[in-house]
Formats: sequence, C-alpha cells, structure tokens
Amino acid sequence: MQRGDGRARGDVVGLRQRYGFPGADWDAHDDAGLVLLAYEGGRPIGSARATLHHAADGAPYPYFTPELTRYLPTDPRGFLFVSRLVVAPGARSLEVLAVLIHAGVLAARQTWDADVVAGIALPQLVRLYGWLGCKPVSPAAPLAGLDLDALLVAGDLATSDARACELIEPRGWEVTVPTLVG
Repeated sequence: MQRGDGRARGDVVGLRQRYGFPGADWDAHDDAGLVLLAYEGGRPIGSARATLHHAADGAPYPYFTPELTRYLPTDPRGFLFVSRLVVAPGARSLEVLAVLIHAGVLAARQTWDADVVAGIALPQLVRLYGWLGCKPVSPAAPLAGLDLDALLVAGDLATSDARACELIEPRGWEVTVPTLVG
C-alpha cells in the first residue's frame, strides 16, 4: 500500500481486528515498516507487516520473551521481520501467504539490504512457513501478554521469495508494489 492511503490503512486495521488481532490498531511499527495488503475482487483478504530489525536491538515487539529474543537472526545487516499476518478465513491458503511474502520481499529490496526473513509462528503454522523456506529456530514459548505459544521461524530471503513465486506464477496473479516514498 502507498503511504498516506487512508482507505488501505482502514482495510488493514479492519482485517486485523476482525480476523486475528482484536484491538489492534495502526502503530509506530506500521509507520516505520512496510505494510502489505492483498485484495481479491476489490475486497481486502490479507495483510502483513515487514520491518527491518537487528538482533542487537533486542526484542522487536513487547510480546517477545527473552527466550525468543536470544534466537533472533544475527546478520549484521539485519533481517526482515514479518508480523501481524492476517488472512480472511475464506481466503486462507498457501498462495495468499506467498503473495504477501513476495510483495514484502519486492518492497523490502527497495528499502533495505537484508538477506534473512524471520517471523513468529504458531506451532500449527510451522509447516506452512516451511513451504516458503523458513524453519523453526527456537522452541515454542509463551508470548508475553498473550495467551499463545509460538516459535521463531527464519529463512533465506531469496529462497522464500523464489518459493513464493513458484506458488503464485501458475495462478497468473499480479503483484504490484508501488515505489516507496517517505
């Protein structure tokens, strides 16, 4: 989505609140990162956020526990951290996840020089991330302030993008990423 796009911002917040993050609103991490939004037939079906993070900065978000923080990728250039992934129930598929990851990679390459992607996954979603080249790098642990256990997954950004493209190209889907402006 382009910065300053009020309708898209509302669509992102709506998806988050309806399907995954009750009470979630737009925050400073959204302003500092890349917010991805997928539409199908003019209807928002999925969203994710990507931020550049460095392990030396510590926990990227308040729900990170020290147990998870110690497993963060240590590449000195940082890593692309994918969070707030939400997809409408009728659209949940590996392909929609692939579109969001691919769009994130395309946009991130305009902004950052990172080769690693990481994210928090619920244990039941680890296999899904595995299809995109990510593997668990931590044991499951409780997320601070949330009634959830999750683990950190990470992988090579180029591998994740290549696998995402393999999934979406046969469908003929188009992924467009506007030139990012501050």
